[in-house]
Amino acid sequence: MPIKATDNSLQNPFLFAGSDDVVSGLRQIQTSKKPGDLLKMYVEDIESKGSKRELFYVCAVGGIILAESGDVSNAASYLFKAVDIGVNIRNVDNLLGQAYFWLGKVCYETGNVIKAEEAFDASSFLLNAKKTKNYLPEVNIQQGILNIKSKNYKEAIKIFNSAIRLAKDSGSELTVADANYYKGKAYRKRGDYDMSIASLVTAQKAYAKLNMERGICQTIVEMADISMVLGDYNHALTLYYKAMDNCQSSDLYGFLASCYLKIGKIYMFKQQMEDALDYLDKYKDVCINASDTLGIIKSKIALGAYYAEERNFPRAIIVLHEAAELLNKYPDVSEEGQLMLLMSQVYVKTDDLYQAKSYAQKALVIASTLDEMGMKADCYKVFADLYELQGDYRSAYYYQNRRGIITDSLLNKEAVVALRKISGLSTSTKDKRVIEELEQENISLNNYWLKEKNKSYLLWGATILLFVFTIVLFGLFKAKAKVEKKLKTKNTELEKLNATKDKFFSIIAHDLKSPFNSLMGFSEMLSLHAESKSHKDIMEYSKIIHNSTRKLFSLVDTLLQWSRTQLGTTDYKPERLEVGIVTSNIVSILKINAEEKDIVISIDIPENTIAWADKDLYSAVLRNLIGNAIKFSRVGSVITVSAKIYRQFVEVAVTDTGVGITKENLKKIFSVDSNVSTQGTFNEKGTGLGLVLCKEFVEINRGQIWAESKLEKGSTFKFTLPLVKS
Repeated sequence: MPIKATDNSLQNPFLFAGSDDVVSGLRQIQTSKKPGDLLKMYVEDIESKGSKRELFYVCAVGGIILAESGDVSNAASYLFKAVDIGVNIRNVDNLLGQAYFWLGKVCYETGNVIKAEEAFDASSFLLNAKKTKNYLPEVNIQQGILNIKSKNYKEAIKIFNSAIRLAKDSGSELTVADANYYKGKAYRKRGDYDMSIASLVTAQKAYAKLNMERGICQTIVEMADISMVLGDYNHALTLYYKAMDNCQSSDLYGFLASCYLKIGKIYMFKQQMEDALDYLDKYKDVCINASDTLGIIKSKIALGAYYAEERNFPRAIIVLHEAAELLNKYPDVSEEGQLMLLMSQVYVKTDDLYQAKSYAQKALVIASTLDEMGMKADCYKVFADLYELQGDYRSAYYYQNRRGIITDSLLNKEAVVALRKISGLSTSTKDKRVIEELEQENISLNNYWLKEKNKSYLLWGATILLFVFTIVLFGLFKAKAKVEKKLKTKNTELEKLNATKDKFFSIIAHDLKSPFNSLMGFSEMLSLHAESKSHKDIMEYSKIIHNSTRKLFSLVDTLLQWSRTQLGTTDYKPERLEVGIVTSNIVSILKINAEEKDIVISIDIPENTIAWADKDLYSAVLRNLIGNAIKFSRVGSVITVSAKIYRQFVEVAVTDTGVGITKENLKKIFSVDSNVSTQGTFNEKGTGLGLVLCKEFVEINRGQIWAESKLEKGSTFKFTLPLVKS
C-alpha cells in the first residue's frame, strides 16, 4: 500500500537533488512503471563514478519515490543508505531531514517502531536546526502517532497541539486538520470521549472546507468507533453507513473495508447473523482484491467468531487455523492475541480442554505484554470455564476472582469511600481520655496557684511576699509547661494514630478485595448453574464457599489484630511453634498464586526447628512476605523459604530472584510514613503497607525484621523468633 504524504506543504525533494542531470534521472524513475529496477541501475552508475554527494541525492529522493509508490521494502534500503552517507556530507541537512522523515514512515509501516522513532527524532532535530517550519508539523504528527501506538496518550496530545501551532504559523490548513484528527484519536484511546469528539468535529469541518474526501471519511469512522465503544450500536451503524457513502474512491478502500468489518461485528452483537455474514464476506473480498494480508487475517478471525457464535465449531476452527498460518508469515501481536483468545473459547465449547488451556495461556502472555486488561479478563474467564468443566472448582473460582479483580475496580473504590466514612467514627477513646485528664490537671494547677498565693499573704509578711510569689509562680509555670508538653506530645501521637488509622483502612480495602471477589464470583457461578449441577457438585460448591468465608474471617481477624497493636491491646499467645509444619501449610495455600507464574516455592527448614511465638502473627508475616516474593518474581523463578537456629533465636528467611529494591526504598519499606507501593512483574498492585504490618507482628513476637536486596538480582527478607526454651 502506498505511503501518502499527509500535507501538500512538504518541500519538494527535487529542489535539493543536485545537478540537472541527477534531477532528470530521478524524474525518469518517478514516471517509470518499474521505478525500483531503474533506480537500482541508476545507483550502480552513480557508485561507479564515486560521487558521494550525488549518490546521497539519488538514494534519498529515489527512496522517497519508492515509498510513495508503495515499494516500502526497497524504499527502506535506499533511505537507510542515504542517511548513512548524508551524515558525513556538509550542507545537505534539509534533504537529510526529509530522508529521515520518510525512513520513519517506512519503518513504522513495516512494524519497526523503534527505528521509526529514532528516524523521526533525527528528522525533527535537523529540520528544527534549519528552521524548516512547514515540514516540522508533519514530523510532529508522525511522532504523535508513535506515542499513540505505545499508549503514551498524554505525550501524543501534547505533540499534536505543537503540530497544530506550527501548522497554523505556516498556513497549512490540511496539517491542522490532520493534527486535530489524530488528537481526537488519542483522546478516544485514552477514554476521554468528549474531548475526542470535539477534536474530530474540528478536523471534519476543516476537511469539508478543503473538500478532502479521505479526511471526512476517517473522522466519521473514528466517531462511529466511539459510539461502538459506548454500546450505542444504532448510532454507530448510522455513522458507518455515512462513512461508506464518503468512501467510494478506489484509494479509500481501507476505510470502506473497515466499515464492512465493524458493521458485521455490530450485526453479530445484535444477533442479526445473516446481515453480519454478508458484511464480513464483503470485508474479506475487499481485502483479497487489495492483497491486504493483515486485513485477510482480520477477516478470518471475524468469520471464526461468527461461525463460533453459530455453533459451527468445525468451520470456525478451520478458518481460525488459516488465520494462524498467515500470522506465522506476517506477524501482528495484537491480532495474534485476539486469535489465541478466540481459539481457546472455541475449544472450551468443543470440550477440547487441553487445546483450550494452551491457547488461553498464549493469549494471556500477549495480553500481559500489551497491557490489555479486557483481554486478560476474557482469558481468566476461559480458565474459569475449563477448570469448572474438569471439576477443579478451586482453580475455577480462583480465575473467576482474577477476572473479578479487573472488572470490579469501581466496587473497590466505593468500598474505600465507605470504609473512610466508618473510620471517621473510630477516634481512639483512650487518647481522648488522656487529653481530658491532662486538661483537668491544668485546671487543678491553676487552683493550686491561687491557694498558694493567698496563703503566702496570710502566713508571711510583706518582706517575703515577693520571694514566695516568685517561687510559686516559677513552679506553676514549670508545671504548666510540663502539662503543655504532654498535651503537645499526645496531640502529635493522636495525629500519627489518625494517619495510621487511615492507612489501616486502605489495607483492609486492598486485602479484603480478593477474598470478597472469591466469595462473590463462586457464589455467582453456583447460582448460574445450580439447576444443571448434581447434588454432589452443589455440595462441593458449598464447601468451597464455606472455606472461603472461613479464610475471609481469618484475614479480617488478623488485620484487626494489627489495629489492636496501635492501642496496645493485641492478644499475644506464644506457644511451641513447629516452624517447618506451619510454613508448609502457608506455602500450600499460596501455591496456586505461584503456579500462575510457574514459580516454585522451595522449603529448606531443618526438622525440630521450634520457636516460642504466636502462631497467628507468624502466619500473617510469612503469608505477606511470600506473597510479595511471588508478586515481584519473574515467570519460572524459584522462591526459597529457609530457617536456621542462631544463638537464642530462629532466623526465618524468604528469598526471591525478582526485580529487587532500590537502596532508597529499602530504607523506607517498613515505615508507615512512607507508603512505598510498586507494581509486580504482572502489574499486580498493592497498598505498600503490608511490610509495616509485618514489622508490627514480628516485634510483638519479640523479634526483628530486616531486608537485603540488589536490583535485578532479588531480595531476602529475614526475621527472628525466640527459640523455644528446653
